[in-house]
Amino acid sequence: MNDRWVVREEFRSFVKFSTLNLLKDPFPDFGTGMCELDLILYRNAFIYHSRLAVNTVLGKMRDSLRRGGYLMTGHA
Repeated sequence: MNDRWVVREEFRSFVKFSTLNLLKDPFPDFGTGMCELDLILYRNAFIYHSRLAVNTVLGKMRDSLRRGGYLMTGHA
C-alpha cells in the first residue's frame, strides 16, 4: 500500500496520526491531544537512542496512555 496506513472511514474520527520528536516535544499534552490515548503504535526508533533516552520516551508514552491503554512496539 505504498507505505501508507489506511483507516476505514467509519473509524477515522477515532484515529489520529502524529509525528513528533520523542525526546524534545512535550507529551502528554492536553493542548495538542497527545494524552489519554487508547493506543500508541511505535516501531524502529529505540535502536537510535541511549538507554536513558529510551527510558525517558517510554515514561512519556506511559504517561500519555489512558488507564487500560496499549503501547504496541515492533522491531526494526
